Amino acid sequence: MTIRNICEEAGVSNGTFYHFFKSKDDLLSNYLFMDDWIEEMENPEDISAFIVRGYLKLTDLYVELGTEFTSGFYSAKNQAFNVFTRGSGKYISDYYRPRLYAAREKGYVRQDIPIDRIVMDLQAIVIGCVFQWCVVYGTSDIKMDLERMLSTYLEYYALTPLFFKEVRHQGQQD
Repeated sequence: MTIRNICEEAGVSNGTFYHFFKSKDDLLSNYLFMDDWIEEMENPEDISAFIVRGYLKLTDLYVELGTEFTSGFYSAKNQAFNVFTRGSGKYISDYYRPRLYAAREKGYVRQDIPIDRIVMDLQAIVIGCVFQWCVVYGTSDIKMDLERMLSTYLEYYALTPLFFKEVRHQGQQD
């Protein structure tokens, strides 16, 4: 699949393509991430559930597309994964980064860890789980692995006791 093929199929010029996307990986990232899950949140204050749910929805798309496609998409050359150079606002981290800052303001996220570090760590966990899933040709339970690792990281490293007192405790009482 080349940009030329994509443009021919879509009936647009290469210039139009590059006006909206930096690369075909950028295009695919925009296609893969859909934000319909945001409105489905029971408790919008639960930053952990928000992040995990978003990545699980994204993983549904990877499973649907299969390991062959996904392993080609998850490559070191894919600049869509470069948190320092992208900025289209269409990546999952672009949705949860502002929520992490808001959660920090409320005292739910540790002050001593930069938000960018948390974002990079979460991305590394996801990339690792997806890579492992591709290496074993989809025989592992990627959703279970991803949920376990993301939740563990967030709950034992990034979130504060106040989060559990005010957000998770409240959700358990309802």
